Amino acid sequence: GWSASPAIGAILQFEYWDGTAYHPFGLPFAVDASTKNITIARPPAQEATTTLIRLRLISAPSSATTFNGAAPVVYQETSGVPVARVRPFTFSNEQTYTAVLTPGFADFYRDGAYVGSSITASFEDHIPTQDTPQRFDTMLMFHPAVQTQKIMRDGADNKWTVTTAPFENIANVDLGGTYTNQVADVWMIILRFPESGAALVLSIDVNGETAVCATDWPINWTSFAAQIKTQIEATGSIAPGITVTPGTASATSQQIVITFTGDGNLGNVNSLSAQVVNTTDAAATVAHLTIGDPGGEPLISNTRGYAASAAFYQDRLVTGGFQGKKSAWLASVTGEYFDMNVKLTGPSGAVLANLDTDGAEQLQHIVRDNYLLFFTSDAEYFVSDRAIDRTKPPNIVNSSRYGSAPDLPVLANEGEIIFASRNKA
Repeated sequence: GWSASPAIGAILQFEYWDGTAYHPFGLPFAVDASTKNITIARPPAQEATTTLIRLRLISAPSSATTFNGAAPVVYQETSGVPVARVRPFTFSNEQTYTAVLTPGFADFYRDGAYVGSSITASFEDHIPTQDTPQRFDTMLMFHPAVQTQKIMRDGADNKWTVTTAPFENIANVDLGGTYTNQVADVWMIILRFPESGAALVLSIDVNGETAVCATDWPINWTSFAAQIKTQIEATGSIAPGITVTPGTASATSQQIVITFTGDGNLGNVNSLSAQVVNTTDAAATVAHLTIGDPGGEPLISNTRGYAASAAFYQDRLVTGGFQGKKSAWLASVTGEYFDMNVKLTGPSGAVLANLDTDGAEQLQHIVRDNYLLFFTSDAEYFVSDRAIDRTKPPNIVNSSRYGSAPDLPVLANEGEIIFASRNKA
């Protein structure tokens, strides 16, 4: 990548030698403090024959400048393009582009004229089914076999940069492996009582079910912890195997730590509350010390593949058709397109859900319309709740069972959604 400190304007120019003189290769370009891969190209089918290239400052920077850059890599155009797809790129009402996707490249045109290119990681067999949602100055390129790419118009028509999409907080899921990274859910009950002591009747609500424990004063906290364990394990949502131990104590308080260990409990996230119900002289509060995690492995990775499709919807990036979970979809944190944190419990948290399929369907297209739409290899679905809310399970409705073609995009036209069926009939 290339960078400069301080940033400079478009005063860098690649030039090529034709045997007699140097000539400009592409337009001058600017460089700033962030390291970026920059592609400088001539229009397709306009090759330059040369044995030498050089990078020249066409004018002096306004102040002392430090440049950093790797050796340039030269690509030669082949005699033919085996496959290509054309996609729109709307930067603004006044600036619209056409992206021509070919193996290894994305060429951009404005008003019919070539303006710039970007190198990509797309292979020939990726192009027909590659999904390319775009918003403002950025286009994303999705294919389950390759890490999602982010192409950005970087301030000028001739400057298009490509990076990998910076996804973070990627959810762990069970993809059929053997996992040892589960984390137990841990809660603490803090009991407060007068120094003179008090008999206690403690009501504990676990996942909506009640466990009641009682003890006289003076209290044997080890025995009381054992009673709490027995009563919680008697509720329907908790299996035997939890650990309950007395914690820090004082003359007027006692902590009880509940760790949800054991088969059927480890990794689950529970709700818990507690109250003393026999006297107003004592009280109970709770603290969630550790949030349970079922473990697993990242939903997307070089080993398990990536998403097949995506769409921007309600200020979220909705991705789906993962190579490891073909019928699953994931909506990002609101306003943070690359944050996939499903552990956030508020309405804006990321949402991971599965379509109601038998497992063989491949999610192929995600479409933003009045509702969020999903097109799979076998059927069509929509989310009936227009607002995506982390606190409410999405209601996914099957609307038809045609199946869609993976290599033809879904189009919106005058209020109608047009798609090609899986057999393209």
